[in-house]
Amino acid sequence: MIINNHRKHSDFGLRYFIAGTCYTPDAAYVLLYAQLEQIEMDIAAGEAAELEQEAEEIRLAEYKTNKIKKLKNKAELIKLKAAQKNFKINFEATKKEYKSLLELMEELKPQCKYDTSDILQMEQDMQRDEWSEELKARAENMMMGNLLGIGYDHIATMRQHPDFHDKILPHLVSVSDTITTAMQAGKPKHLLEKLTQNFLLDHKPND
Repeated sequence: MIINNHRKHSDFGLRYFIAGTCYTPDAAYVLLYAQLEQIEMDIAAGEAAELEQEAEEIRLAEYKTNKIKKLKNKAELIKLKAAQKNFKINFEATKKEYKSLLELMEELKPQCKYDTSDILQMEQDMQRDEWSEELKARAENMMMGNLLGIGYDHIATMRQHPDFHDKILPHLVSVSDTITTAMQAGKPKHLLEKLTQNFLLDHKPND
C-alpha cells in the first residue's frame, strides 16, 4: 500500500510518479507547475481557515449566555481544538510539498528546451517533443507487456521506479522463469518460493 496521509504527493512520488510520467524536462516542468498552482490555492485556503478557526475559538470561549449554551459552546470548542491538531499537520505538510515542488522545478529549469517564463506558451511548445517520446514509450511498454504477460500500463508505472532495472525487472524475469519451470515439472507450488511476500505479521496460509 502506498501511504501518504498528510500530503497529496510524497517527495518520492513527485519526482518519479508525477514528473516521471513525462518524457521531456519541459513536460515535467509544466506538470509540476500545475501541481504548484493547486498547492498555492491549498495554502491560501489554509491561511484563511486559520483565521476562521481563531475567530471561532474566541466566539466559543465567551460563556456569557445561559448554562445550556455555555455547555454547547464548550463542546464545540473541544471539537474545534481536536480538529486543529489534524489541520496543523496537514497544513505544514502542504507547505513542505510546495517547497519540494519549487526545488524540483528549479532542478528541471536548466534542462528545459523552451522558455519557462511563459508557462502558457511553454505548454504548447513542448507538445510535439513530448508526444513523440510518449508514443515510442507506449509501444515499448506494450511489447514488454506481451513478453512478460503484464499489462502495458503497469509496465509503464514500474519503469518510472528508480529501482526498475536493478531490482524489479530481475525479479520479474526470475518469477517468469520459475513459472515456466514449475509448470513444465508439474509442481506449481514451487512458484511460491519466488513470489514477493508482504506479510509483516504472522500469517498461516490455508492448506
